[in-house]
Amino acid sequence: ITQRSKMAESNECFNIGSTVSCKTCFNEELQGEVVAFDPHVKLLTLKAAASSGRASLCDIRMVNLSYVSHVTVLREAAGSPLPSLPSLNLAKLNSRAKRSIEEKQRLIQAMQSGVSPDGQKLFLTICKT
Repeated sequence: ITQRSKMAESNECFNIGSTVSCKTCFNEELQGEVVAFDPHVKLLTLKAAASSGRASLCDIRMVNLSYVSHVTVLREAAGSPLPSLPSLNLAKLNSRAKRSIEEKQRLIQAMQSGVSPDGQKLFLTICKT
């Protein structure tokens, strides 16, 4: 395992899947697997074992690298490419958006029809059920 030090001020990227250790401005040591990294806002997202001890859970921490004094890469991610994202079903998404817009317009029409507030509440309750 090779260890490389990276200062938080650098514009280097962190590979997803790498394991890093950071020292915050509060002298707190954070360690975890890189889930995401945004170099524009210097935000590093780390995944670590759950502090509750439950194996089915994990802790996710978002670290602002502006408040980190030192970052050490403990283990680089394997060179395998990330899996591609599934394609979106645009027809289904458009249909869902259209139904949502129609529903909101129907609710607005019902609210503007001069019905009392109690009638409006009853109508919303019936719509929800």
